[in-house]
This record gives sequence, structure tokens and C-alpha cells, in this order.
Amino acid sequence: MEDTMRGTHRYILAALFCAASTAFSFAAFGAEEHGAQGSQKPEAAVNTADPQGYTLLADNSSFKDFRIGKAGQLMIIRPNTFGGLQVNGLEIARNNVPLAGNGNFLSGSSICQQWTSNLDRLNGAFKDMIRSTVNPRMGGFTIRSDARSRLTQNCGARAEVLTACDNKVTVRIALPGNRFQFHVTTPSVIGGWADPEFSVDFDLLARTEISIPNRVTSPMGIGKTTITASNIRLNSHNVSGSLLLAVQKVHQYFTGIDLTQQLTQDRQFNFGGIQQPVADLNPWLKRIPSDHRIEACLNDNVLRLNAVNGPEDPGPIVK
Repeated sequence: MEDTMRGTHRYILAALFCAASTAFSFAAFGAEEHGAQGSQKPEAAVNTADPQGYTLLADNSSFKDFRIGKAGQLMIIRPNTFGGLQVNGLEIARNNVPLAGNGNFLSGSSICQQWTSNLDRLNGAFKDMIRSTVNPRMGGFTIRSDARSRLTQNCGARAEVLTACDNKVTVRIALPGNRFQFHVTTPSVIGGWADPEFSVDFDLLARTEISIPNRVTSPMGIGKTTITASNIRLNSHNVSGSLLLAVQKVHQYFTGIDLTQQLTQDRQFNFGGIQQPVADLNPWLKRIPSDHRIEACLNDNVLRLNAVNGPEDPGPIVK
């Protein structure tokens, strides 16, 4: 069971940062078309569109400072700041002559495409993870097998640097408006039709970083991953007594450390759609003479890792 759960956690996490443009194996998810469950949009994702085509999330969303575009673009509202600069891909160059690169794997559309195209399988895995964890804690009550996970299609992703020349790329994926619907079996002779129905609404946010070395002798790396669940709302239908205590175990699963700990596997993740393109580019750094340093700067939304061996620019001289 432990091996199965570990595989399920990795399976769900892999979709958070998979890029459609990469050639890595995605066989574990499959390429099946959406069914009815995967295509439904939770009511919690109520929104409107602004003139630029971005989605304005509902006021009760924990992502009220985010805007999600139709193609998976994520805009982050940072009052009184200049904000970050979008990065869609990475490129290796020597003296500004491109050697290799992938200009699209960090775009919002690439990251979100793998999430939305695999919702059927993700929903099933998410439901199984919750039931296998929570049912033993419910004191004789259980979540029925016909529970439904309705993970959102409202995905937005953004990779960015804080300055035009930077050695760290931050990647975020926002998934507001998820819902888990379930019936709880009760010790009753009436039958399953009397089992009460409940639901939990929640938002998910994943964040990680790509570190850029300052010398060609060091590789690029994927840093720590964090996934947070927020805006968690349990519709308990005013039940009381032992049934309420049982349903609260479900709510505690979302509000405590269980969900985020299982999704992040001790907060470390082997990325897939981000890690593979980075791994494919690292050998190109090794082909460059070891005396070269790296200057990483944006070039049309692609972060160019330019290897140079001349003297460093001292910058403006202030007298």
C-alpha cells in the first residue's frame, strides 16, 4: 500500500509542472480525452473576464491577486512594485551564439495543457488518495467509493525572473476552484440512499525554482517545491454528533499537513516536464570551455545563458 500511495503522490504532482512541448514520457497519465467528470468546472471558480482577456477570480478566492488568461497565462498583481518578467524557455549560448534551447516549455499554456488534458486520471488518483488516508480515521464511518474529485480546469502558470538578468527562475501554477464531493456511509439499516452528501472546496498553489549557475562547470538545478492548499470550505449541512466528528476528519485532511505532505513528498519533487528540458540543456554547458562564466539575461521572454570568457563588465562608475 505504501508503494502504491507513493506512486499516486508522484503521479498527481507530475501534472502540476508538465510541459506539452517536451519529449519526456508521460505514459503514466495516458492521453485519453476528458470525460464528463474531468470537463466539469466547479462552482467555486466563479469569475468574470477583464478587457485584456484575463479571468478575475471570485472575491472569496485565495488567489484574488492573480489573473488567469485563457491560454493558461498567470498574471500576479503586486501593488507598488514593478513585478516580475515572464520567462517562456531557456537557451544556451556562447558569446551570444545560440547552441541549444527550448523556448516554450515554461509558458503557461505548456504547463497547464498537461494538467487539463489529464484531469480524468488525476481526479481518480486524487479521490483514491483521500479515501485511503481518511477512511481509517472516521470511527466506523467511511467515504463511499462513488466520491468525486473535481479538480479545476481553471489553470494558470507563470515562470518569471525579478530582473532582466537573473540567476533564479520562479515557477508558479495556480489551480483555484477545486472540489471534492462525497457521501458518508452511516450505520443504518435504511440503505445507501440515506447517506448524507458533503463537499470540500479548495485552491491549490504550487511553486518551485530553477537555479542558474554562474559558471559552465555547474549545472542548472530544480529547487525546493512547495504546494499549499487554501480557501478550504466544508459544506457540512449542519450535521452533528458522531457524524460531524467523522466529516471533520475529511476537513482536517485538507487543512492539516496530510494533503500538502502527500503531494510534495517531504517537499521534494522530481519534476518531469520542467526537469527534463533542463537536464537536456545541461550537457551543452559541459561542452563549453571551463573558463567561461554565465551571464543569464532575457531575450524575447527566453532566458539566455550566455557563456563568455572576457572580463566582467564592472558596471557604471560613480564618481
